[in-house]
Amino acid sequence: MTVLNAENTLSDPISAERRVMSPVSLVPEQDLHFVLCDFSRSGQAYVETDPSQADASTIVRNLLEGQYNRPIRVLALNVEEGWVRDVSEVIAAKVRDVARRDEWGLTGGTRAFIEAHSDLPTSNRCFRFGSER
Repeated sequence: MTVLNAENTLSDPISAERRVMSPVSLVPEQDLHFVLCDFSRSGQAYVETDPSQADASTIVRNLLEGQYNRPIRVLALNVEEGWVRDVSEVIAAKVRDVARRDEWGLTGGTRAFIEAHSDLPTSNRCFRFGSER
């Protein structure tokens, strides 16, 4: 997640426009992933993500580490190819598989995300719940 502060904001609006609108920043070399979270009274929003940290592996790691309190959905997009997809089921399955294999303790939000996007019956969902890694 990116936090704006005096060190990483652009003071010159003309320079900022040139940097943001450069062809390199508009055509990512990989699919970008965005996590929609429920912020309770504040509503739902996609979590701000640095493009270099928007790959599927980073999103899976962040879910395993409990970086998102109440994740609802994960969207992937590819600007170059012109598509957007809901990849929540794929990401949930990967998180579930890694959690089983590496014995990760999952947060309630991550468990709820997996349950919401899994086709497995509840009896087949075997996670190590409790302590976080």
